[in-house]
Amino acid sequence: MALEQSAIYQRIGEFVVLYQWLENRLREIGWFILDPNRQQWPPTALRNVSGAELFNRVEELFLKALPKCELGDDLEKNFRTLFAEAAEVFTGVRDTRQSKARHPRAVLE
Repeated sequence: MALEQSAIYQRIGEFVVLYQWLENRLREIGWFILDPNRQQWPPTALRNVSGAELFNRVEELFLKALPKCELGDDLEKNFRTLFAEAAEVFTGVRDTRQSKARHPRAVLE
């Protein structure tokens, strides 16, 4: 029983660390958009934002910045579509994290 319980919490921990890594990557994208030359280091924007709010804020920044890149209509449309798809995946990952954290035994199923 103890080994099974240990495995459950190990998997939950691994998943939480992965989720935190994803959030950090999103934060770094937002920081790059806000301050591409890193004039303010360490960055303070987005530091206390997490989860869905973080993704929404970075998505908003990304979509505002995209036209400035002058990529052409097709490529810009492709980026917008990919970001929307990533939002769906991120939501699924977040929901899974919350579900597994509430119901640890489901991790082994």
